Amino acid sequence: QKTKSTPDGSFIYPLNPLSTLLGAGATFVARGFSGDPKHLSFLIQEAIKHRGFALVDAISPCVTWHDIYDEVRQRMYKLEDSGHDPSDLLSAIKRANEIEKIPLGIFYRTEERPSFEELVSQEIGREPPVQAVKRLSEQQIKSVMAQFY
Repeated sequence: QKTKSTPDGSFIYPLNPLSTLLGAGATFVARGFSGDPKHLSFLIQEAIKHRGFALVDAISPCVTWHDIYDEVRQRMYKLEDSGHDPSDLLSAIKRANEIEKIPLGIFYRTEERPSFEELVSQEIGREPPVQAVKRLSEQQIKSVMAQFY
């Protein structure tokens, strides 16, 4: 497709962030749609609560140049409505590579592996930094925040 930034069209195959991260070992992978902010918000909250790295791919079609919201919305379906098991990695990979339909929701989630932070803290013999932050008093947090605002 020709655009101002690619006047001859794009010649590269688009990167699929979900299948890429699933293949790299991510422990939380999800996709949401800006046209459904309640569902997208839920996915972001789940990602924040997840222990370790989390990816939420947010689909947001350009309304200025290509108003395709309705076309995209017709191709979407929610994984939770289709019986998808987010603990099944092979199913997640298959769903992430669908072309005709656009699945939304949590593709994959596992707590079976330690997070990077946990691995590092074990290696250096100290608690994860997030634990130290949780012990900060409200005054200490305000003092740190004051340095930035």
